[in-house]
Amino acid sequence: MINLTINGIPVEAAEGTTILKAAASAGIEIPTLCYLEEVNDIGSCRLCIVDVEGMEQMPPACRTTVTEGMVVNTESPEVRAARKLILNLLLSNHHQECFSCPHNGRCDLQRYCNEYGVEKSTFEGTRSGIASEVRDSNPFLSYN
Repeated sequence: MINLTINGIPVEAAEGTTILKAAASAGIEIPTLCYLEEVNDIGSCRLCIVDVEGMEQMPPACRTTVTEGMVVNTESPEVRAARKLILNLLLSNHHQECFSCPHNGRCDLQRYCNEYGVEKSTFEGTRSGIASEVRDSNPFLSYN
């Protein structure tokens, strides 16, 4: 077993366990949008970044395995600021009409944006210029 510390809490995890799973076993939630256990662990959303003592950059918790004596902080001011920026960037290519979305109130992205104080993106994503009107001039096909 590997002994590490997450947010000041001693945690014991099996070798090969990710920081995300080790934290979950200790009741510590690390936000993630792309991680699906046993299905997808590509770490593309980067929302699960954490601060690990001795590491220069913040690694994604879903892709980083625990090591003996590792010290992890999931809620440092630097981590929270980085997550806020990541959410801002994710929103730049996301439809922001939440009230008309069928997932309104059940959306992890919406929940995390509320938690981190991101109301709208300050970036212009590649999808921002795409028209949102329905094109249905063809009787067999419509594009939305």
